[in-house]
Amino acid sequence: MHISRRNFITSLALGSAAALLGISDRAFATGRGVVVVGGGSGGATAARYLRLFDPTLRVTLIEPQRQHQSCLMSNEVLAGMRKASSLQFDYVKLSQLGINVVHDKVVTIDAEKRRIKTQSGDTFPYERCIISPGIDFRWADIEGYDAQVAETFPHAWNAGKQLITLQQQLQSMQDGGTVLITTPKPPYRCPTAPYERASLIAHYLQQQKPKSKVIILDANPTFIDQRGFKQAWRRAYHFATEKSLIERQSGAEATVTEFDAANKTVITQTGQRIKADVINIIPPQQAGNIAATSGLVDESGWCPVNLLTFESHQKSNIHVIGDAAIVGGMSKLASSANAQGKACAAAVVALLNGRAPTAAPLIETRYSIIGHELALSSNAIFKPTAEGHQLTQIPEESTRKKVKPRPLREFYNAHSWYNNITQDIFG
Repeated sequence: MHISRRNFITSLALGSAAALLGISDRAFATGRGVVVVGGGSGGATAARYLRLFDPTLRVTLIEPQRQHQSCLMSNEVLAGMRKASSLQFDYVKLSQLGINVVHDKVVTIDAEKRRIKTQSGDTFPYERCIISPGIDFRWADIEGYDAQVAETFPHAWNAGKQLITLQQQLQSMQDGGTVLITTPKPPYRCPTAPYERASLIAHYLQQQKPKSKVIILDANPTFIDQRGFKQAWRRAYHFATEKSLIERQSGAEATVTEFDAANKTVITQTGQRIKADVINIIPPQQAGNIAATSGLVDESGWCPVNLLTFESHQKSNIHVIGDAAIVGGMSKLASSANAQGKACAAAVVALLNGRAPTAAPLIETRYSIIGHELALSSNAIFKPTAEGHQLTQIPEESTRKKVKPRPLREFYNAHSWYNNITQDIFG
């Protein structure tokens, strides 16, 4: 089946994934229970589409927070282009759809008994479980940097309180100061976000503190959409000139292994010591803790899954989606989690009804805001094999290599896309 990129993206934006996934408008009569763990982009999408695909299905969504803090567009808060309150989404519309939304923390998942236990002591049985646990941090990889230190020197990689702390530190910094951003080696959540963050901090400095600069210490020799970013940086921030507001170092000399909080200094793999006024360390990452304690991760720290159904290779009847999952060439993005949530919901409905799941395209869309009316975009479309062993990119439908800074169109497209995807996730 051939699906044009424009029609595919439009269909997803409108939430009509059922047609793409081969789901009939007729409700399936199962009445069986599915528990979804984690109410972020992947989990909320999965819960919503389980009910849309099968209104008779009993769906429980377990999420500790009453409001989701979106990482999408969060870097705009640092630039003063957006209020943090615009990143908050509740679960009211999901409840109105008939989903049992439980605000609690999952402490154990018993795969043999198919039971989930929460911190409050409640137990939830399931026929199938979908888990979207997000990420946790590998604190041991950077000596001197842990969860407690991160409250003072925020990574701000989960939005929320730490994002505001970082914003306040930027506002308090004297003109002429230095902002340091460190990036980990992949895989990590949203691989272009550190460079978007550097861009929008540079935009803030350009407007408010023009004598200051941003230094990126990049553990990676290259990064996704690098050409587009550098073009945009040259255009907006005099990149690679004496006036540049952004400086990037890469390789071993830029790989941070230690942090001296008392002296606001990072130490790199080669022993280089770099001091800065505002330090934003983005730590190495792994699958969320509940995935590890439930035996869903492999030696990489991430969760291997069947790429057609997202069922775990480690535990049967448990499906893993979003940042925590190993999903072929797909990046760890909110758009990827959203696409996986729909595909996983369709697969679970099929399996509960004794049907074979069908392969459907998965799209990831990436927007990066560079500054006022300046943004980058790229997307890629993937499709799993019938057995779910491999994920292939659809070359003629992908534009990952066609990344260009478009001053106006992509900037406003990004905001329109943000409104569409968050509505598709939370209703």
